[in-house]
This record gives sequence, structure tokens and C-alpha cells, in this order.
Amino acid sequence: MPSRTQAAAVKLGSVLMLAALTSAGCASAAPTNGIPEHAGWVESKAQLEPTAQLEPTAQPEPTAQPEPTAQPEPTAQSEPKTQPEPTAQLEPTAQPEPTAQLEPTAQPEPTAQPEPKTQPEPPAQLKPTARLETVGQLEPKKRVEPADQLAPDAQPKPADELESHVQPEPADQPELGALNPLTGLPLPQQQEDGLRRPLMVMINNHPSARPQSGLSRADVLFECLAEGEITRLVAIFTDRDAPGMIGPVRSIRPYYIDLGRMFDAIEIHAGGSPDAYAQLQEQRVDHLDEITNAGRYFWRESFRKLPHNLYTDMAWLRTGIDQLELRVETQQRPALEFAVPAVTGSDEAAGADAPHLAVTFLWKSYVVSYDYDEDAGAYRRSVEGLPHFDLNDGSQLSAANVVVLGADHKVLDAEGRREVKLVGSGPAVVFRQGRAVTGEWRRKEAAEPFRLATPEGDRIALSPGRTHYLIVPNAPSFGSHVTF
Repeated sequence: MPSRTQAAAVKLGSVLMLAALTSAGCASAAPTNGIPEHAGWVESKAQLEPTAQLEPTAQPEPTAQPEPTAQPEPTAQSEPKTQPEPTAQLEPTAQPEPTAQLEPTAQPEPTAQPEPKTQPEPPAQLKPTARLETVGQLEPKKRVEPADQLAPDAQPKPADELESHVQPEPADQPELGALNPLTGLPLPQQQEDGLRRPLMVMINNHPSARPQSGLSRADVLFECLAEGEITRLVAIFTDRDAPGMIGPVRSIRPYYIDLGRMFDAIEIHAGGSPDAYAQLQEQRVDHLDEITNAGRYFWRESFRKLPHNLYTDMAWLRTGIDQLELRVETQQRPALEFAVPAVTGSDEAAGADAPHLAVTFLWKSYVVSYDYDEDAGAYRRSVEGLPHFDLNDGSQLSAANVVVLGADHKVLDAEGRREVKLVGSGPAVVFRQGRAVTGEWRRKEAAEPFRLATPEGDRIALSPGRTHYLIVPNAPSFGSHVTF
């Protein structure tokens, strides 16, 4: 192993050689891009020369100028992304508020509900309601209050219909086959054969169920006591294309079934008394019952409470009739007795003036009244002093004829269910054209319509148009229930 003296001599020789090479190579080595040929030489040279002399060869500025190309500043500009402020600026894009704003557009259940429900063959999706499923549907109740809706022009349709029949030219009279047998008025073109069976719908008349929907479209309307002191309505329709909801729908009783049979109607209801179910089965009455065979064709609205919120419509009823394969053509022509042309001559003068009438059933506080609108040729209906409106369109219910019938009533059980005798005969008052004719009704069997006659036996004809029948008890007396 060499001694320290030898190592020092070698090192000194190397240094001298490097110094010589450096002095000679400063000029010659410069063209080689300043890169030394041996790394060890650089270390030795760095020990001999001042640091400042290394700057030309080791200056990284030209090569280290990648700052323009790789300047971290563009990369450094990404620092704002990590800075909380830019990140906070990104929050609006990530904020769920825009998504939350979409909820109102996706919110409307009516849009999500295929109001095909209202229109044929939707499944039970319609029951939540849609076409009408908001508390806003109660707004039509506000239309009950304005008195200006009582103006004759508020409901021109009945007036227009009657005017065309008040004194028609004999040559212009439609043929009998083109008349609606329940109103004596011309049928729409799609119903000109007049052979489609009417539909009978049981309608709730509890105060919590008023105003009802669809009653202004009924050709015939009956009102009769159910249990207790409450009446129920029976609406008969020939127009199966009538728009809007119908209801609230309620249960059926035997004497209501008999009213439907006189028109060969398909009967629509929600439940019934034990006697009513027995009669439906024994007589094989075609019917749609929300409880037993047709629940899918009804729905409940949210703006009213049970049991006053069950509804249907014509589209659903048509679907139910088709799917249950019920007979759709009538086997009889249940025509009421109308005067065509309308009552004229001596018959028009018969009876007493009756521009107003009032009817009570049991409670004196429950009063149904009618006021004759001469311009419309119809009586406008009110209940407990307030106009009785249709919730669908806000029109006041009206009829060309109001017929009050007296019948024997009998309470059957502790539930207050009744028997109402509607076969046989009884007292009657017929109101039409602002006058009242007193007489009696006759009916030999349940399938027949009521025949109206004067005490002398002359027929009392109805004016063409809608007819409302109010059936009151004979006790304590028929006269105690009707004033005019």
C-alpha cells in the first residue's frame, strides 16, 4: 500500500496536470457546450478554481431556463384550484341547488300520473289523482259565493236548449228517434240511435260532500232520504262522453235500485245495504261497485275526507263496462212523457203561478229551493239558501221540470235504513214554465217510469229538458213538505 507521502505526490501531480489542461482547455474546450469530459476532473477543478469561474460552465440558466417551457406558473396557476376560494367557486357547479330546482318540475304528481287514467284503461295510478289532485280543487267552492253567477247568462246552455224547443216550427221538429228519451231534446250525433243504456250514479249529498261534481250533466236527478235525516242523490246520464269527475260516489239501497231499473240503467255505486246486495244478485242488475267488482274504476281525492272523497268519470266507467262485458244497448226505450212542442195553449195556463218553491224532507233546517229563470226557461236549484253548484264548472244546477212526489217511508232497523214505497200511487206536484200543477203519480212496477196525471186523470206532460224529482214522506202530510 502506498504511503501518505506517495499519495500526496500523486495528487499533486494530478493537480498540476489538471491545471495545465485547464489553462490550455479553457479556450479549446469551450466549443464543447461547456460539458467536462470527466466528472472527476470537475471535482478537482472545482477545488483549484474559484467558484465564480465555474459559473460559465455550470450556469444552468440556458439549460435551466425551462422555466418558460415548464414554468410551474401555469402549473402554479392550478394553485387557485386548491385554494379554498376557487374551490368555493366550484361549489355552485357542484351545488345541488340546481338539481333541487328540478324537483318542482318533477314534483307535479299530475304530470307523473298518466291522466290517461282519467282517460281509459290506466291502472290504479289515477287514484292518487292527478287531473285534479290538489287542494286547489276546492277553489271552485269560492264560485258558490258570488251572487253574480246567478245571472241568467251565467248558464246559457239550458236557456239555449229550451229556446229551440219553446215554439219550434212543426217542419223543424226532429224525428222521434233523434230525441233523448230522458229529456225530449235532440241527441248528439254520436248518440242519435238513442239505444245506449243510461248510467245511474249514486251521489253523496252530505254537507261535507257539497258541491258535488258532474250533476249539471245529469239528464234526470232524484233526491230521496237515506239513513237518518240525510238525503242521497241519484244521477242518470245518457252522455257517456261528459267531461270531468263524477261524485262523491256513495252506497245503494233497494229503492234506489228500482229507480235505475225504470231507465234500464247500468248502476254505479260504492257498497250497499245487505238488502240492496241481495236484490242486485237476485235481479241480476248490471252494476259497477267500488267494493266488490270495480274498485279500479274509482279513486279518492285528497281535498276531502273519507267517506266523502270517492270519484269516478265517464272514461273509467266506459272502461269498466267494457272489461266486465256488460250489455251496452238498452232493451227498452224508457221515455218520459214530454210535450213536443213544449207545453202550450190551455195546458200552459193550467196550474198556479210558481216562480219559487221550497221542499223539506225531515229536518226543517234542510231546505231545497228552486227559483224560475224565465229567460232560461228553467228552475235554478239552491240548498239551505245557497245556490247549488257543480264543482266541475261552477254552473248552478237547473232543471226544466221539478217534480215533487209523496211516498210512504218506513224505518227498518236501528241503522235507520228505510223502505220507500215507489210502486203504486201517491200525490205529486209538477213545476214547469213557472207554474205548478197538482196531481198524482202512478207506477205499476219497478221497471216503469212515473206516470203523472191530474186528479181528473189527464196526463201531465213535462217540458223538454232536465227533470229533478224530489221524493218526500207522506207523513205527517205531503203538503207539509212542499210550499210554493
